[in-house]
Amino acid sequence: MADSLLRFVEKTTKMAAELEALTVKTSVLAQLTAAGVKDLKLRGVGKKGARIGVRYDYTGPSSALVRATGPFHLIESDTVGHRIPKVRGSRARRRVVVIPGVGVRAFANVKGTKGKHPWAKGVAVALPIQEKAHGLALVAALEKAYR
Repeated sequence: MADSLLRFVEKTTKMAAELEALTVKTSVLAQLTAAGVKDLKLRGVGKKGARIGVRYDYTGPSSALVRATGPFHLIESDTVGHRIPKVRGSRARRRVVVIPGVGVRAFANVKGTKGKHPWAKGVAVALPIQEKAHGLALVAALEKAYR
């Protein structure tokens, strides 16, 4: 009896951790689409666009680690304005900055960008839902156990 109760508690806590992690993942993905990321790909990064997403892994019997995948920092954080110089060295003649609509330049000035912060917003939205879902999962498990 005690052994089956222990297995039941372990299974219930793992189910609750999965539900909480899934809540955070869903909320962050919803914030990504609201920020303008279509099909979980960033345009203008790499040759075909960089894949961006969220995943979770179990780290213990009752916990899960939710993390971002891909170049998430490009859309999450603000960037500071900076200068992009041309490449110096043996290939310097062939390596210049080409600005579309302007032409060839020795350097390019980048204004910087304002981050959309989908991770911070998604986690903030998910916290109240996560607490409620955890309670409902435990109540449902206990009702199932005592039937």
